[in-house]
Amino acid sequence: MSSRISPRSWAARSRARPAAHSIIYAKLIGKEEMLPEVPVTPHADEEAMLNRMVGCLRIDDCRKLYDRTRDMSGTEALVLAQACVMNRDRA
Repeated sequence: MSSRISPRSWAARSRARPAAHSIIYAKLIGKEEMLPEVPVTPHADEEAMLNRMVGCLRIDDCRKLYDRTRDMSGTEALVLAQACVMNRDRA
């Protein structure tokens, strides 16, 4: 039996990770209006930070994070996501 991944399975996996990232990103992104103060572009800065953070998560990380943050506010979910990423970086 071959251990190769079939093209159909590979395509499904390649679509699953960006979808999982999008779900977590949507949970974490701030929903309230930000006034430009110290960072002139607060929304862009937040988006860039979240893209970097979410981009390093595996599908399993996203699944666990979604289950744990489903009933949390965005701010609470962000704190948990940051801790998840920091713990992954240490491993």
